[in-house]
Amino acid sequence: MKLYMRSKRLSDINQAWDIYYGIFRRISTKQKDVTFYELRNVAPKLLTSENLDIAVPGTFKSNKPIVKIAKFASILPVLPSK
Repeated sequence: MKLYMRSKRLSDINQAWDIYYGIFRRISTKQKDVTFYELRNVAPKLLTSENLDIAVPGTFKSNKPIVKIAKFASILPVLPSK
């Protein structure tokens, strides 16, 4: 990208895209085999977070108590359909 920003040559941006797309394809292929994530490896700050003032997604209803996030599990299963 830096080279393209200096040169403004389309071939430089195409080269950057080819590198990015190659990495994307390798990650996409490997991601299909993942069945869980360890939170300490992907979001360590979430692992130590507790008693947040954030509603659990999909639970908010007006005029009802807010269901808040107490903490996060250390291992998160991957839903293959998502």
